[in-house]
Amino acid sequence: MSKGFVSGMVLLTLGLVCGLLLATINSFTAPKILETENKVKYDAIAEFYNLADYTIEEVKVEGSLVDTLYLLTNNTTSSLDSIVYSVKQYGYQSDIKMLIAINGDYTVRGYKVVEQAETPGYGSKSVGYDFGMDGQSITNIDAFDAIAGATYSSNAVKACFEAVFARVATDFGGGN
Repeated sequence: MSKGFVSGMVLLTLGLVCGLLLATINSFTAPKILETENKVKYDAIAEFYNLADYTIEEVKVEGSLVDTLYLLTNNTTSSLDSIVYSVKQYGYQSDIKMLIAINGDYTVRGYKVVEQAETPGYGSKSVGYDFGMDGQSITNIDAFDAIAGATYSSNAVKACFEAVFARVATDFGGGN
């Protein structure tokens, strides 16, 4: 047999073994990773709402900054009371992923940055930062308060709010 054929077979065997090992490890870790991600999301939503009062429907969205809607239907009235948007935009060096909760009266109930890898001391301040949007109407983006010295990160967060505000009326069943 030629050296090329033997080398190819060795590489093929190594690739198959490594692929099998990775698939096996993934089968054990993927459920735990998903569980942890869901806990972070639902813990964040629980900061805005008492989850026992609502039935939550998760709806995936494609083609925009918004990737998931969490529709909160009141268990007592069976009405859609709120929508929590999972939205992300690229900041200075990473995606900034956040949840933005909107009430049925089109006001911001709350928001939280749930994932970011921005520059420490600058863009990383987006976690826990008060952007001045709590209680604001979806028509009042002028209330947005940026982080000093973190223009790209602030613009990413502002773009997240704008993406939500652009679609919220339609998502609640009304027009723009």
